[in-house]
Amino acid sequence: MTVKTTPIADYPIQVTQGDDSFLNVFKFNPIVALKISKLVAKFHNHQAVELPANVGVWQEGFLEPQVS
Repeated sequence: MTVKTTPIADYPIQVTQGDDSFLNVFKFNPIVALKISKLVAKFHNHQAVELPANVGVWQEGFLEPQVS
């Protein structure tokens, strides 16, 4: 993951981006990806990160659409 800070209207905006493998793993569970990105941003900003961190539940068969 990368974290970049870009000034917009003289205000620093931080953007956290996952690499292709990260995006592929979490493409069907964006909530978990968002929570992980927030943890990375906290670490990048030297804020306390409490581990273990609950980022969601990984469900069996979640990546495959259910066919009935």
